[in-house]
Amino acid sequence: MQCPNCRFENAEDAQRCSRCGIVLNLSDVDLSDLQPQEPEARPQPRARKKGFACGLAGCVLVGLILAGVFFVAAIIPVFVRARDKARQTSCWANLNQLNLAMLMYAKDHAEVMPPASGWCDLTYPYAKNTVVYVCPAASGAVGTYAMNDAVSRQDLSAIASPEQTVLLFDSTTGWNMHGGPPLIDNRHNGGANFGFADGHSEWVDGRSTSKYTWSVPPPAGSGATGGP
Repeated sequence: MQCPNCRFENAEDAQRCSRCGIVLNLSDVDLSDLQPQEPEARPQPRARKKGFACGLAGCVLVGLILAGVFFVAAIIPVFVRARDKARQTSCWANLNQLNLAMLMYAKDHAEVMPPASGWCDLTYPYAKNTVVYVCPAASGAVGTYAMNDAVSRQDLSAIASPEQTVLLFDSTTGWNMHGGPPLIDNRHNGGANFGFADGHSEWVDGRSTSKYTWSVPPPAGSGATGGP
């Protein structure tokens, strides 16, 4: 019997093709063998748990974002401190120039300091720049330094400890500002820049201002009048 599928010649009584295996004689075959079989059950995908879940790429992205936020938060204080330190240094340089202008004025006026009430006006011809009268931490002000009243119109020889005697200091704003400790503005990291009668400047902790000299007793017969 020829197989209708593969054309192979099988024996006349063959029930199935010897080559391809198809049924050749349905009358002699138990049809129960030919019932379709139930397909194997496919495994069902597991239900995704409720709650936060992300792929690997998403988790990496979130991690990078968080790391960037923490990094920026950590370096901002560093930049702020660096900016404040730069302003403090610039302010210190201003006082150095103003101290020099004060001493130059005294040299041209019989070794006598200028009157406190007009010290900015009288030292400007020596400083020749209004910028040095303004602390960078208080930009926009007319003047941000004050002169110690105690050295007003004082003879340089009357100042026994010029390296300890306050001449100029960071203060509340105002041109020709003058006075004493109540005017100190501790705007630089809890302290202020001070200029001293010997010409040097330094940063002074706000808790240490009292250790410096704020008064100058006039020597007998010096002719110094003192006062603003």
